[in-house]
Amino acid sequence: SMMDELPRIQLIKADVEGYEADMLRGARGLIARDRPVLYLENDRADKSPELLRLIDEMGYSSYWHTTAMYRPDNFANQAKDIFGANAGSFNLLSIHRESGWSIVDEPEITDFDNAHPLRSDA
Repeated sequence: SMMDELPRIQLIKADVEGYEADMLRGARGLIARDRPVLYLENDRADKSPELLRLIDEMGYSSYWHTTAMYRPDNFANQAKDIFGANAGSFNLLSIHRESGWSIVDEPEITDFDNAHPLRSDA
């Protein structure tokens, strides 16, 4: 098959504007074969539970990786934060449970319904 000809995939990084779960479903065979590290944007609180459940069902543990949009020590030395207080990027780092890897000092996401930092009722 065509997939047999593909090299082993070690990382999938995706920011597909809320279609991360669809992308994962489309790559299900490749993910099952290679068990790559997944680094996915998860900035839509309403879509987060579905995405987290799907990743879990694929055999992965997920961890938040959030980054501030503004850094005082930014490259351009801009003093003004144009993004607003606490604006950030919300991403998931997901590692297959059989990889032997673990994330130190970062809690695994286990409450898929209430995990998102942008939940409006949180």
